[in-house]
Amino acid sequence: MNEDNMGRQNDNIRRFDNAARSWDDKPRRLKLGMEVSGGILNSIPLSGNEQALEFGCGTGLVGLEVAPHVGRLTMVDSSAEMIAVLTENAAERGVSNVVPICRELARLEDLPGGYDLIFTSMVLHHIEDVPALLSLFTAWCAPGGRLAIADLEAEDGTFHSDMTGVMHKGFDRNELASLIESAGFTIEHIGTVHEVVRGNGRTYPMFLIVGRKV
Repeated sequence: MNEDNMGRQNDNIRRFDNAARSWDDKPRRLKLGMEVSGGILNSIPLSGNEQALEFGCGTGLVGLEVAPHVGRLTMVDSSAEMIAVLTENAAERGVSNVVPICRELARLEDLPGGYDLIFTSMVLHHIEDVPALLSLFTAWCAPGGRLAIADLEAEDGTFHSDMTGVMHKGFDRNELASLIESAGFTIEHIGTVHEVVRGNGRTYPMFLIVGRKV
């Protein structure tokens, strides 16, 4: 990562730190979390014993809905304040099988791996090198494990009023699916999981892609 993009990532972490305490106050974010978590649970058969990882967990709007359906869920985010709110939310809801970790992407190589499920929501467009992250997901995923990615369909740059830390203006779902396949996954599901309505009157679709490690 060059110095300019590293600075943008640091600015992004500060922005999420500042927003963490009020993040869950917006009903549209709660709805997004419910629909993405529902999409994951409806698309992937789970036994309840899975070792799972959420990359970019935020305050837990998606992960805390998934957690009761797996054995253990490691929840990672680069924002310390987001992790603090997540920890409080998990305690308030009595969810005891989550392991919150605050760490930047560059310091995640030592995760133990062997995850039966890896999922991420609205995070990929903040990642500079998507193929490199997908390679990490491949390394962390157990054989036959699932990868679920929810993010924005390619848009014209009007979704974000502040482009701090935004590396991609969404993705073409089919092009991203090809990258996921190249990383070592068989695609099992591609579909629209949610639509974000912004104050500009525009509607922005979100896709969910599910792959299974070959």
